[in-house]
Amino acid sequence: MSPGDATLPSQLQALVFRQCRDLAPVLALKQLQRLELWPINVEQRQLLELAKLSALQTLHLNYAEDTISTEKLAAVAAPTWALLPQLRALDVKLSQLDASSKQHVAAIVARAAAATQLTSLQLSFVSKSACCPLPYEHAMRMCARLAGLTGLKDLALHAACMVPGDALALTALTGLTSLVLSNIDSGVRRAEATALARSLKHLQHLDFSGCRIDLRRTDAAFLAAVCKLRQLTYLNLEGIDGLTQQGLMRLTCLTRLQELDVDTDEDVSCEVLDKFWAAVQRQQQA
Repeated sequence: MSPGDATLPSQLQALVFRQCRDLAPVLALKQLQRLELWPINVEQRQLLELAKLSALQTLHLNYAEDTISTEKLAAVAAPTWALLPQLRALDVKLSQLDASSKQHVAAIVARAAAATQLTSLQLSFVSKSACCPLPYEHAMRMCARLAGLTGLKDLALHAACMVPGDALALTALTGLTSLVLSNIDSGVRRAEATALARSLKHLQHLDFSGCRIDLRRTDAAFLAAVCKLRQLTYLNLEGIDGLTQQGLMRLTCLTRLQELDVDTDEDVSCEVLDKFWAAVQRQQQA
């Protein structure tokens, strides 16, 4: 639906509403079961009215900094999340963070952690200088807060600034089928990545791209843990140091894999990747 649409068919059961400035037309839809929403300056009172839509089963809220400031998101929108029983998916993308943003980010994370009904959570934190991560002064125990969301199936954290070891708290989320920890730099190292791969046994989608996972000294434990995730269909190891041709070929046991993203170099060349996929295909047909 676009902002210019004034009325909606009363029998609607599913709706995707971008650039939503007024929820009144949505609140009139008594048969609505699924709603995906990009609220723009929607009053807190109106958001809470969504809880009264008795037919609504699934609510997906999206926020981006070009539509709401970090400060207003923390103060106005975030407090409603735990009060919306139908809220299943939450996607927050913040892209203009600076030194003054830390308290607002902490409040947003805390409010997301309080929304225990969530099954999908995506949080993206990018500094004003997109090429540079947030300074360490921004680091927080984000994962320790989110570890209580035991109903999560899908978790994505992009460019989050974590204290060392914090990612280990996510081992409690044993129901996850998709985990993205991307561009987290030193917040996710080999030990944390190995522990996560060992603990989250139902993963089908795993993305460690841009994390500081160094396999140059030894890759045995990490790759062994990944190899046990036999239901993986997607694996992203881009930006990881030390993945060798031998290490790559160990992953051919992942016979359900449909997509693999790794850096290519002299050892792991395009030709080697072709051999990898040929080996996977042979195992699929065996």
